[in-house]
Amino acid sequence: MFFIFGINMRILHSIVAFTALFFTSFFGLNGQNLSDNEAFLKANALHNEYRFNDAKAIYDSILKVTTDSIQIQQLNKMIIQCENGIGLVEYLYRPNVIAKKNVALSDFYLYYSDLKDSSWVKNPNPFVNGEHPIYSAIYAPASHSEYYFAQPDKSGSWNINHSTFNDTTWNAPAMLNEENTSIGDEIFPLVSNDGSKLYFSSNALFGMGGYDIYMCEWDESTNDWGAPTNLGFPFSSPADDFLFMNTSDGNYSIFSSNRDCAKDSITIYVLQFDNLPIREANPSYEDIVECAKLDVKKSDNEPKSADNQDNTDEGDELYTKYLNVMAQYRELQSEIKKVETEQSENREQYIATEDANILKELETKLLDNDLKIFSLQQSLGELSNTIQSIEMDFIAQGMIFDADDFDEEEENVEQQQDFQFVKHSFSENRSFVVNEPEVIFDYSFKIGEEAQFALDNTLPEGLIYQIKFVTLTSKGSLERFKGLSPVYENRINSRKYIYNVGLFYSYHEALDQLNVVRRLGFSSAAIVAYNSGESISIQNARKLEKMIKENAKYRVVISQYDDKLPAEILSVIQSMSDKDIAKVVEQGKTYYIIAPFNSESDAKELTDALVNAGADETIYQIIK
Repeated sequence: MFFIFGINMRILHSIVAFTALFFTSFFGLNGQNLSDNEAFLKANALHNEYRFNDAKAIYDSILKVTTDSIQIQQLNKMIIQCENGIGLVEYLYRPNVIAKKNVALSDFYLYYSDLKDSSWVKNPNPFVNGEHPIYSAIYAPASHSEYYFAQPDKSGSWNINHSTFNDTTWNAPAMLNEENTSIGDEIFPLVSNDGSKLYFSSNALFGMGGYDIYMCEWDESTNDWGAPTNLGFPFSSPADDFLFMNTSDGNYSIFSSNRDCAKDSITIYVLQFDNLPIREANPSYEDIVECAKLDVKKSDNEPKSADNQDNTDEGDELYTKYLNVMAQYRELQSEIKKVETEQSENREQYIATEDANILKELETKLLDNDLKIFSLQQSLGELSNTIQSIEMDFIAQGMIFDADDFDEEEENVEQQQDFQFVKHSFSENRSFVVNEPEVIFDYSFKIGEEAQFALDNTLPEGLIYQIKFVTLTSKGSLERFKGLSPVYENRINSRKYIYNVGLFYSYHEALDQLNVVRRLGFSSAAIVAYNSGESISIQNARKLEKMIKENAKYRVVISQYDDKLPAEILSVIQSMSDKDIAKVVEQGKTYYIIAPFNSESDAKELTDALVNAGADETIYQIIK
């Protein structure tokens, strides 16, 4: 567990490498004052040296005089990173660095000896359909039935996806939720040993520069991953930081960073695991720089006051109390781990056996152990609150204290100093059968860069209006249709093709778009009507529409929330309606439906109120 202070985005931490990019793309080479360029380079250097206030002041001064929109956007990003950095280093944690090793960036992850050998699969592969300058392989152990990996979306951003094994094939990759996705890149996802946490790196979430390391926790109540939090300094920095993990033996935390490396290299840092780290408030700049180096050295575990004075009797008493509570905490952790191991063995035996007597006995054991784990975790939570309270007392007294300072942990220090790096191998060629993602077609009327034929040319049941925009004597190509979608093709005879666009459920919906289509060059475009696929006149269609409307019921549909409706949206619904709310998932998209309404005005009133409350993707419809 880490105290979380967050914030991140990518900046270039090599001044030499950045200079060429800066002159060409940031300020350009034509007509820009050299002093402005030098000012930005100086700010960038200060930024990478953790002098965030000084860097921000220079960025602000440049921002005041520039009028270039791209420069303004870049400067605003840098300023936010500096502000984030100021908060990120406000509290200083000094980890005990056991070992570190410089390796090639191209395959650094192979040196994570706690991960399974032959489990890194090179990109591209059946899960990942692109190449990334840093993220060159996915962690895919043969024994796992669920994989987390990054792959590019249609915009080119790399997002975390996951896939589960289903009998003989892997399900089509599904992207992580909105909170854990940005316009930048999220790469190197890794799930903790107990499956409760997901660590990854991002260069476009809240950070102070480069790729920062984030963690999200599994939320049983929503059956999804929660919001990401930045692991904070010194795990995140203005450089690039990747692939955090805690080893399965509970002794180490490992991550990698290029903060002090040559190009194409990276350093792997091995830290003594610290479940409840103490952070020092308001550290000096010198302390920040020294901590960022993550030098290997044995921690000074004696508590000391911030002004180097001797500890008071009160401090000694607090120290003793802390050690006693920490001892209890670690005993509980060991007990929980022991019971969880037993549970895992019982579950494997339960799956493997067919003996009814043994199954009944195992069911009893599984239930008893679940209750035991629940009770132990409650006790662990209470001790955790006590420990955090004591830690706040330490900070209040200006004391620096390492949670691992007692005899049991001291016995492990020499063993930890002997950490050995072992390089694994890439996975040999393995066969993955991955299902194709389901194609979801948008049947709403639109004009895009390219026209699209309707995926299904069959018209829906009931009354439908379309806009007939062109009749051709030969089959038309999408290039001729000016970006219209969805286009329906009707072949009248061997020499006549009629093309309609859109699906409109009222005459006025079609009328609103008629001139839009005409202005694209289809001057003879006209509205046509169908009832359950059969062509009818506009006059009869409008009579039928009126009859339907007089007897119609309506529903309100919200389509922008996946997991659950926000409290403020629920409040609006409950204050304006006593109708039921139904959650429906169709073709991978979630809809919330409030119905039925006897009048269009009531449905429209609620729709308007929900849009004003922030539910922008809300419409009302006739219930067909």
